Amino acid sequence: MTTKHPSGTKSWIVYGPQACGKTRNAKAIANALKLNCICDDWTPGQEAPMTDHLILTQHRPDEPMYRRVMSFDEAMTHI
Repeated sequence: MTTKHPSGTKSWIVYGPQACGKTRNAKAIANALKLNCICDDWTPGQEAPMTDHLILTQHRPDEPMYRRVMSFDEAMTHI
């Protein structure tokens, strides 16, 4: 069961190589970051939700507009 948190929290993008465990650990990471929704298999260039989402990707975003970005290894330190 996932605990629901108040919405309005800024989204986070978590990147890492295929099969590193992003999807398997997504609920725990989202919970630790107080996010209610998970968006898997996002690629740079696609629209990304600005609030309340854990966005998982294999690609590290390079655009400076993505301020809330962390590697999968960093994300795992939060759970």
